[in-house]
Amino acid sequence: MDFIKFNEGENMNKKYEFTGETKEFYGITLKRIRAKISFGNVIKGEIGGWIEKEINLSHEGDCWVYDNAKVYNNAKVYDNAEVYDNAWVCGNAWVCGEAEVIKTRHIILFSKVGSRNDTLTAFRTKTGFSIKVGCFLGSLELFLEKVKETHGDNKYAKEYRAIAEVIKIRFSEEN
Repeated sequence: MDFIKFNEGENMNKKYEFTGETKEFYGITLKRIRAKISFGNVIKGEIGGWIEKEINLSHEGDCWVYDNAKVYNNAKVYDNAEVYDNAWVCGNAWVCGEAEVIKTRHIILFSKVGSRNDTLTAFRTKTGFSIKVGCFLGSLELFLEKVKETHGDNKYAKEYRAIAEVIKIRFSEEN
């Protein structure tokens, strides 16, 4: 499913709207959101966090940006993912599935990696953390299996394994 297309449907019922409140954040204008309907844990009229543009937060699923959290650039939050507190999701990061990003350190991305110069995003979920790169979305263990299957022991496999070690360090520091 193309993220942008399902956010730009003309007849789609939108679950949020912009409040009109804006703020500048590192030269980017962010807009505060408000729920137009009740869904998941969100109540109609509830004020949410900050996004730069509508493609940053899907109108489908129960995803939401809470509190003072910020989502901008080409970042996308969809499915049932939630972004809380003062977390920032930016760049080309995708937060999806059952992910919960509560702190900025609950997400890490690596750009221009692997054979396709793709962006790899690791993010905290309710049960641990997940990896998203290209069309892959899954656990670190499954990711490493796919790397071995696809790249054997070439330079891309070594790069991905090094990134996996950084991800393990990042998420082992947190409770």
